[in-house]
Amino acid sequence: MERRGLLDSSGIEDYDDAAEDSQEDNGVDYEQAISLTGYGKFQYFLIGVGGFANASDAIEILCISLLLPAAECDLNMTSTDKGLLAAMVFVGMMIGGYIWGCLGDIYGRRNVLIVSLLVNSLAGIMSSFAQGFPLFISLRFISGLG
Repeated sequence: MERRGLLDSSGIEDYDDAAEDSQEDNGVDYEQAISLTGYGKFQYFLIGVGGFANASDAIEILCISLLLPAAECDLNMTSTDKGLLAAMVFVGMMIGGYIWGCLGDIYGRRNVLIVSLLVNSLAGIMSSFAQGFPLFISLRFISGLG
């Protein structure tokens, strides 16, 4: 074996290639890891919970088209009021996404998702009983936050 000095770098390339080869042999890529892990009851449960959360947001977005004609008459809303009401859910979602994301990093996604869905559902239910425009638009905003 040949002796080298401390500052001799002639064998570094060989060492780097060997390190890359050993990492490729030991590791698996993302697709292989998923296929090796498989799906169980817990994964299907998580898909269901995620689907429920997504559906609740979709309902909040889509129900406004059903609410506006009735709310226009009952609450004596102008076109500006209707536009504000439709936008409040999206403003709440924009602000809530940032807030819940930060809280999820601190307290964990599961706990924050539960609280977020609770806020969304309670504000949605309470908005169905709102008698005035200011309360209705506030509850729609809070529903968007959730």
